[in-house]
Amino acid sequence: MNRIKEVYAVVNNKGGVAKTTTCQNLAAAMLRKDKHLNILLIDLDPQSNLSMLLGWQQKGRTIYDALISASQVPVYKSNNGLYYSPSSQLLQHVDIALFQQMNSKMVLASCLANDIDNQTGEELTSFEDSFDYIIIDCPPALSEITYNAMAIATELIVPCTLEGLSAAGITNILAVFDKVKKINLDLQHCRLLSVMVDEHPTVSRNFLKYFRENYDTFKTTIRRCIKITEAQTQLKDIYQYKPSCTTAIDYEALAVEILNNENIK
Repeated sequence: MNRIKEVYAVVNNKGGVAKTTTCQNLAAAMLRKDKHLNILLIDLDPQSNLSMLLGWQQKGRTIYDALISASQVPVYKSNNGLYYSPSSQLLQHVDIALFQQMNSKMVLASCLANDIDNQTGEELTSFEDSFDYIIIDCPPALSEITYNAMAIATELIVPCTLEGLSAAGITNILAVFDKVKKINLDLQHCRLLSVMVDEHPTVSRNFLKYFRENYDTFKTTIRRCIKITEAQTQLKDIYQYKPSCTTAIDYEALAVEILNNENIK
């Protein structure tokens, strides 16, 4: 049974644009809309913030261990029902190890072709048979490890703030997207997601208009809200903390947009 519908790589070579926040809360929102979904989060960022938010105790194998030996990917389960493969600070050095392997941009794909290193106590076998969606949190760099994520993705989600520096990096991401499509025929889309949005300033409205007129963008935008920071301080997703706040409403709208797009394909 081929089960995986989509693999989303959340990418931007700029830090501080809510990549980890988007991975955490988009996945939680999708599960909230359909509790029967099996969603796997893969944390490829050496900062390991997503892993920490999902309850990782830094005991056991990580995605780094899988990548350096092209071996089985470890999978754990968070208390909110999401599956995850945790990061490690050692990932900051993994590009060197990847370059030493035969096809440096396809190592993650090779790892996911193996059976799961199952740490959940549940009956999980292959990734295709076990998961509906995979969401990958990438580091803030167009590095070899980010290429590996793109090489297995069906779509890139690019969180962007409504400011000049964020817009400036989009061209680089699109250039890489065009290159990776040549080795990953399943990679179809690269869509911008406007995050931390405050539409009151004229400059913000102008950037939002510019993004929508010049790039493939999500209809949903994610509004700025202090509740997201408060939730992460308590190691919770926004639905565990304040499901009625604007950010929660927006990520749920994004989940609906994504799930509805998949239903009509």
